[in-house]
Amino acid sequence: MPSLYVALRLIGAAYLVHLGINALRAAGSGGMINLEATGASPAGHAPFRTAYLVMMTNPKAVLFFGSILTAFIPPDGSRWLMIIIALQIGLVASFLNTFAALFFSSPAVMEAFRAAGFWMSILFGILFTGLGVIVAWDVLRGFF
Repeated sequence: MPSLYVALRLIGAAYLVHLGINALRAAGSGGMINLEATGASPAGHAPFRTAYLVMMTNPKAVLFFGSILTAFIPPDGSRWLMIIIALQIGLVASFLNTFAALFFSSPAVMEAFRAAGFWMSILFGILFTGLGVIVAWDVLRGFF
Protein backbone atom coordinates (compact mmCIF):
# COMPACT_ATOMS: atom_id res chain seq x y z
CA MET A 1 0.00 0.00 0.00
CA PRO A 2 2.25 2.78 -1.26
CA SER A 3 -0.15 5.60 -0.33
CA LEU A 4 -0.25 4.43 3.29
CA TYR A 5 3.55 4.23 3.34
CA VAL A 6 3.81 7.81 2.05
CA ALA A 7 1.26 9.02 4.61
CA LEU A 8 3.12 7.32 7.47
CA ARG A 9 6.41 8.86 6.37
CA LEU A 10 4.85 12.33 6.20
CA ILE A 11 3.24 11.90 9.62
CA GLY A 12 6.59 10.72 11.01
CA ALA A 13 8.35 13.72 9.44
CA ALA A 14 5.79 16.12 10.93
CA TYR A 15 6.20 14.47 14.33
CA LEU A 16 9.99 14.84 14.16
CA VAL A 17 9.64 18.53 13.29
CA HIS A 18 7.16 18.93 16.16
CA LEU A 19 9.63 17.30 18.59
CA GLY A 20 12.43 19.50 17.28
CA ILE A 21 10.44 22.71 17.70
CA ASN A 22 9.44 21.67 21.23
CA ALA A 23 13.09 21.00 22.10
CA LEU A 24 14.10 24.42 20.77
CA ARG A 25 11.31 26.02 22.80
CA ALA A 26 12.57 24.17 25.88
CA ALA A 27 16.03 25.62 25.24
CA GLY A 28 14.48 29.07 25.15
CA SER A 29 13.01 28.50 28.60
CA GLY A 30 16.26 27.28 30.11
CA GLY A 31 16.65 23.74 28.86
CA MET A 32 15.15 20.46 29.94
CA ILE A 33 12.43 19.88 32.50
CA ASN A 34 13.20 20.17 36.16
CA LEU A 35 14.77 16.95 37.39
CA GLU A 36 14.65 17.77 41.09
CA ALA A 37 13.76 14.77 43.22
CA THR A 38 12.12 16.97 45.85
CA GLY A 39 8.86 17.45 43.96
CA ALA A 40 6.08 14.98 43.41
CA SER A 41 6.62 12.59 40.54
CA PRO A 42 4.21 12.88 37.60
CA ALA A 43 4.26 9.07 37.59
CA GLY A 44 2.52 8.91 40.96
CA HIS A 45 3.72 6.71 43.78
CA ALA A 46 5.54 4.16 41.63
CA PRO A 47 7.64 6.00 39.01
CA PHE A 48 9.83 2.98 38.25
CA ARG A 49 6.81 0.72 37.62
CA THR A 50 5.13 3.39 35.49
CA ALA A 51 8.26 4.00 33.42
CA TYR A 52 8.84 0.27 33.03
CA LEU A 53 5.29 -0.36 31.81
CA VAL A 54 5.51 2.55 29.37
CA MET A 55 8.78 1.22 27.94
CA MET A 56 7.61 -2.38 27.72
CA THR A 57 4.36 -1.47 25.97
CA ASN A 58 5.94 0.99 23.53
CA PRO A 59 4.37 0.26 20.13
CA LYS A 60 7.44 1.60 18.30
CA ALA A 61 9.56 -1.12 19.87
CA VAL A 62 7.05 -3.80 18.88
CA LEU A 63 6.98 -2.53 15.28
CA PHE A 64 10.78 -2.27 15.17
CA PHE A 65 11.37 -5.79 16.46
CA GLY A 66 8.57 -7.14 14.29
CA SER A 67 10.05 -5.62 11.15
CA ILE A 68 13.56 -6.87 11.95
CA LEU A 69 12.63 -10.33 13.15
CA THR A 70 10.48 -11.16 10.14
CA ALA A 71 13.67 -11.26 8.09
CA PHE A 72 15.31 -13.85 10.35
CA ILE A 73 12.55 -16.09 11.70
CA PRO A 74 11.47 -18.88 9.37
CA PRO A 75 7.79 -18.60 8.45
CA ASP A 76 7.31 -22.29 9.24
CA GLY A 77 8.95 -21.98 12.68
CA SER A 78 7.36 -23.89 15.51
CA ARG A 79 5.19 -22.29 18.13
CA TRP A 80 7.84 -23.08 20.76
CA LEU A 81 10.46 -21.20 18.74
CA MET A 82 8.20 -18.14 18.69
CA ILE A 83 7.59 -18.40 22.44
CA ILE A 84 11.31 -18.72 23.16
CA ILE A 85 12.10 -15.71 20.96
CA ALA A 86 9.39 -13.62 22.64
CA LEU A 87 10.65 -14.59 26.10
CA GLN A 88 14.24 -13.75 25.15
CA ILE A 89 13.23 -10.36 23.81
CA GLY A 90 11.19 -9.69 26.95
CA LEU A 91 14.10 -10.69 29.19
CA VAL A 92 16.60 -8.54 27.31
CA ALA A 93 14.17 -5.58 27.26
CA SER A 94 13.56 -5.99 31.00
CA PHE A 95 17.28 -6.03 31.73
CA LEU A 96 18.08 -3.05 29.49
CA ASN A 97 15.16 -0.95 30.74
CA THR A 98 16.03 -1.70 34.37
CA PHE A 99 19.66 -0.77 33.76
CA ALA A 100 18.66 2.45 31.97
CA ALA A 101 16.24 3.42 34.75
CA LEU A 102 18.84 2.85 37.46
CA PHE A 103 21.63 4.56 35.52
CA PHE A 104 19.66 7.65 34.49
CA SER A 105 18.15 8.10 37.95
CA SER A 106 21.55 8.26 39.64
CA PRO A 107 22.38 11.69 41.12
CA ALA A 108 25.57 12.11 39.05
CA VAL A 109 23.82 11.45 35.75
CA MET A 110 20.85 13.63 36.71
CA GLU A 111 23.24 16.47 37.54
CA ALA A 112 25.05 16.03 34.21
CA PHE A 113 21.71 16.23 32.38
CA ARG A 114 20.73 19.29 34.38
CA ALA A 115 24.01 21.02 33.53
CA ALA A 116 23.79 20.17 29.83
CA GLY A 117 20.03 20.70 29.47
CA PHE A 118 20.21 23.87 27.40
CA TRP A 119 22.72 22.49 24.90
CA MET A 120 20.99 19.11 24.72
CA SER A 121 17.71 20.85 23.89
CA ILE A 122 19.43 22.86 21.14
CA LEU A 123 21.19 19.76 19.75
CA PHE A 124 18.10 17.57 19.71
CA GLY A 125 15.95 20.41 18.41
CA ILE A 126 18.23 20.85 15.43
CA LEU A 127 18.60 17.10 14.87
CA PHE A 128 14.88 16.28 15.06
CA THR A 129 13.83 19.25 12.96
CA GLY A 130 16.53 18.50 10.38
CA LEU A 131 15.62 14.81 10.18
CA GLY A 132 11.94 15.66 9.82
CA VAL A 133 12.68 18.08 6.98
CA ILE A 134 14.94 15.51 5.26
CA VAL A 135 12.27 12.80 5.46
CA ALA A 136 9.55 15.17 4.22
CA TRP A 137 11.78 16.35 1.37
CA ASP A 138 12.55 12.76 0.40
CA VAL A 139 8.83 11.92 0.29
CA LEU A 140 7.71 15.09 -1.48
CA ARG A 141 10.40 15.12 -4.15
CA GLY A 142 8.85 11.96 -5.55
CA PHE A 143 5.74 13.99 -6.41
CA PHE A 144 7.57 16.72 -8.36
